[in-house]
Amino acid sequence: IFEEIDEHVIERYVFDYIFSIIRLVRAVLPPMRRRRCGKIAFCLHWAWWLALPGFSIHSAAISALYGFGRSLRIETASLGIQIFSVTFSSKGGTRLPDKQATQFQEYDGIRPIVVALSQSGQSPNDVVARVVDIIQRPNNSFHNYVAPHWITAFLLFLRRMLPESLFEW
Repeated sequence: IFEEIDEHVIERYVFDYIFSIIRLVRAVLPPMRRRRCGKIAFCLHWAWWLALPGFSIHSAAISALYGFGRSLRIETASLGIQIFSVTFSSKGGTRLPDKQATQFQEYDGIRPIVVALSQSGQSPNDVVARVVDIIQRPNNSFHNYVAPHWITAFLLFLRRMLPESLFEW
């Protein structure tokens, strides 16, 4: 829950999550540009496009990477470099600690939902196998979805069917 997260934890999380990827892209892009080929896959959690309670900071960081990837795709299109995203729900991975500051009683009703969402997902091995499969394709659209568990598939379906304004919690 946003108000329960310490400010320094937020800063460190956002810095680590976003700038580590930016630094990695800076390192791999020059050789790809010289060879005029290469692929960069942005592995994104499905929280970037779905408003979820308790994921405000994570969603902000993922959304920043999504925007970075889309812009980079346009910048590198003429260089033969393919940039795309792979969206999935994963178990484990980077997430904020469960409690960093005072817990507010007003959020007691939503806290179990947040915990359940953060603990759901696929096994890391399933995700890696699907990501490798997507990377090996000759051409990719920007959006690629790893077949997630049933609730994520259902949310994807709802996301496509309902207008943005209706799909808020």
